[in-house]
Amino acid sequence: MKCRTLTCTPTNVAIKEVASRVVKLWKSESSATQKNAPAGLGDILLLGNEDRLKLDSEVREIYLGYRVKELWKCFAPLSGWQYRLSSTIDFLQRCVIQFYVHQENERKNERNKNQDSKVEERKGTSETGWKGMKCQSFLQYARDRFKPTVLPFQNCMITLCNHVPESFMGRELVEKIECVIDLLKSFRSLLFCDKVRSNELRKLFHRPNLIEDSSNLFTPASKELCRIRTRCISALKDLSKSLRGVKFPVFRNKYEIKNFCFKSASLILCTAATSYKLHSVKMKEPLEVLVIDEAAQLKECESAIPLQLPGVRHAILIGDECQLPAMVQSKVCWIVVLLF
Repeated sequence: MKCRTLTCTPTNVAIKEVASRVVKLWKSESSATQKNAPAGLGDILLLGNEDRLKLDSEVREIYLGYRVKELWKCFAPLSGWQYRLSSTIDFLQRCVIQFYVHQENERKNERNKNQDSKVEERKGTSETGWKGMKCQSFLQYARDRFKPTVLPFQNCMITLCNHVPESFMGRELVEKIECVIDLLKSFRSLLFCDKVRSNELRKLFHRPNLIEDSSNLFTPASKELCRIRTRCISALKDLSKSLRGVKFPVFRNKYEIKNFCFKSASLILCTAATSYKLHSVKMKEPLEVLVIDEAAQLKECESAIPLQLPGVRHAILIGDECQLPAMVQSKVCWIVVLLF
């Protein structure tokens, strides 16, 4: 969007309808150009009372309160995108080492249990070869670790694409995020495939160069998963450099995220009465265009609120004489008769 625009209506019902149509139009345009990519809605922002707006799932994506909550998850100091990204890279790179550490910890725990319960050591080694403990396979361990490690990172990246304007991050970075998400989806589908063998996977993840050794007859699924893993690690490291190159503000609280949403949105939707909130926001770039839908129903005192916003240079009033008249009208309005 080339110019920042504020769109107002007299009622919550009307602004919700406008918002719903804008989101549908935006998504249809995005899906036509970027298949399977997250619908970037960061340029559009809806203000108002959540209960009165009666938001559905589509419109909620652009609602200020929802956006602030989702972005706070991404930028929280100890659990935000930086933590999720480093955890995902660490899991993919060191999953074999982590598996051995996990096994050793399990053995120590089992040994302590046996000592506490004063169970004879011989009885503990009869079934599985180590203290009676049934060891988890590497494949099962990798599957169990994937869900709490990689899925939150994927959700975090989708949130960034959805709620931060593309103009802020840049198209190149958005494409890198989309590429990483696709690679991780491919990795997941192969990881949970029945054709993958645990011992093969452990060897290949520990020594990826074994793929080129023709004497090792690994299944195609295991070899492909190892290749996807290598590509994932490379893409994630590249994404890490790119994300750190973006000058994201340091958010200390949700209030600062709210201000960021106000300043970065190109299209803001709200009722005329709610637009008073924008008077207290220091905009980096002022809103230039004001569009008022169903303007004939608007009280003149309400229309003055958005019209007095600093920086507004153009106003477009949409409506006709067939609409219900405003409840409060001045003598000037009676003399003019029609605004359209």
